[in-house]
Amino acid sequence: MTLPQLVAAAVFSVVFHGANAPAQQSGTDARFEQIYKADWAWRRHEGTGGSDEEGGRGRGISPNLPKVDVATQQGKLQHEEEVLRQLDTIDANRLSPANQVNYAVYRPQVVGLINQQRFKDYEKPLNSDSGFWNAVTGANRRPFRSETDYQNYVLMLRDVPRYFAEEKDNMRAGLKRGFTPPQVTLIGRDASIASIAQAKTPEDCSLYFPFKSMPGTIAVEEQKKIQADGLAAVRDSALPAFQTLLKFMRSEYIPGARKELAAWSMPDGKAYYQAKILEFTKPGFVGSMLTNPAMLAGAAGIMAQLAMQQTMEEITEYLAVIDEKVDDILRAQKDAAIAEMIGVGMVIDDAMLKREHVVSRNILLISIQNEFAELIKR
Repeated sequence: MTLPQLVAAAVFSVVFHGANAPAQQSGTDARFEQIYKADWAWRRHEGTGGSDEEGGRGRGISPNLPKVDVATQQGKLQHEEEVLRQLDTIDANRLSPANQVNYAVYRPQVVGLINQQRFKDYEKPLNSDSGFWNAVTGANRRPFRSETDYQNYVLMLRDVPRYFAEEKDNMRAGLKRGFTPPQVTLIGRDASIASIAQAKTPEDCSLYFPFKSMPGTIAVEEQKKIQADGLAAVRDSALPAFQTLLKFMRSEYIPGARKELAAWSMPDGKAYYQAKILEFTKPGFVGSMLTNPAMLAGAAGIMAQLAMQQTMEEITEYLAVIDEKVDDILRAQKDAAIAEMIGVGMVIDDAMLKREHVVSRNILLISIQNEFAELIKR
């Protein structure tokens, strides 16, 4: 899960939890809650509120991979712009203290989502530690409990060629305008793709592993049918798509990626860099709360919840990233020695940055909580 997605999950699952329990609501509160609940329902339906691999745990195996074509991206932009327009009709000062906090968190998040679409972040659907193909490779690690789970998984595998084709179209558009991750961060990034693409047989491919051991609650004859369907989906759809993606990464994308490291070297780089600062730091959020006495009563408890939930989720995600990094390094041992050493260096640097981020954010949120508590005492 990326940080923006993590923040989205934290906002809806923790912060808005406090808005569901007031004894009485004003019309402004009701309108605000109607807006964000409708937005969240739309995101879940469109697959942007957190896929199974990216935080939507507990919803079983999805039969579909997200649509990421340009028309879909434009639809996302139009939706979030409409959400922002509706939010701006709300007088935040007339909201309850809890919903004033919610509004102060939620509106910058919506602005961040709009900026992601305006700057076409979808043309860069990978970085040094994650890639869009994780939505496929992560699915086989989920628990399969029923025939429906397996049937949905087969449908998802058949959908891989369409999904990868849309992602490659977006990546080519980004490549054409110099909007890519720095080339040095992509060294060894193809290893997890190669682990699928270079399987000796479809049965040896890890995407087929869920079919090798099926629950006894599924009849033997049905198991045989599902296994045959799964093998065909891996052999005819998913495996060729990974092979094509590996060729694209090695022959086109990584060689053509930008050499510069700085974000402002990308198209409209200064504005993009500023938008990312706003997305990750939400400047003005703390100050607006500390200067509004009406928000202080409920803010301390809500921020404590947010601090605990977000910190634990970030630590969990951080550990998952490290696991994936280790797997990638082990798979990439056959690569050239120099590339391997650079890849290891990137893992260490990236891990340290994530560790610092988790610790510093936790300290910041605890500090905010303490300030609220002191102000309330006054």
